[in-house]
Amino acid sequence: MGALLIFDITSPKSKANPANKLPNPMALMGHNAFHGGAMRCLYMYTTVGEMAVLIFYFKKYGLMFLAMAGGGVAVAMQMSK
Repeated sequence: MGALLIFDITSPKSKANPANKLPNPMALMGHNAFHGGAMRCLYMYTTVGEMAVLIFYFKKYGLMFLAMAGGGVAVAMQMSK
């Protein structure tokens, strides 16, 4: 991100340079952005990582992941008694 900051400040090709015309002022926010669109999703920014991991493992392992998660919840409930 530091390299992008230096690029934005020094490069004449940077979108942050006032000489470069933008189609919309919001285009400045989308160019070289690191947030990946997480600011616009319905989850809090701090929970996006957990949701991404859950979605990844569900897509990769499917029902096996669901069964393991359910088993983990059942074990945790038994241990809390």
